[in-house]
Amino acid sequence: RIAASGKPAVTAYRVLATSTVGDGHAALIECRPVTGRLHQVRVHLDSIGCPILGDDIYGPTSLMRASPRLALHSHRIVFRHPTTGETVDVRSPWPNDLSGLLRRLGIKKPVAGESVVKGGHEIGGDAIGDEEA
Repeated sequence: RIAASGKPAVTAYRVLATSTVGDGHAALIECRPVTGRLHQVRVHLDSIGCPILGDDIYGPTSLMRASPRLALHSHRIVFRHPTTGETVDVRSPWPNDLSGLLRRLGIKKPVAGESVVKGGHEIGGDAIGDEEA
């Protein structure tokens, strides 16, 4: 909780890959914010001792310099259009500027549609935190 007036928030997550290359431990994590709060994923990961690399607000100073930017990428967002009611499904490929970070950590870059964990990747139909799953 950031402030006493803070609202409840839920984030589902799972570890896709881990690395112990270099001075510490790192992981590639898939998160699904079930609620929609400002900085929700950043706050939740930091609160369990897993701050996001490059996070200059919630992470420790040592991790701010571990990434060229906040190592957070939204690969997909799905919502109902407020006027038409149609499902809008927007996907984004892995950003090139974070590929070097994964290489340095010895973590394979995720590929849409390719299974990266037992049971399949979210795109393959294993939707973490999905109310219907």
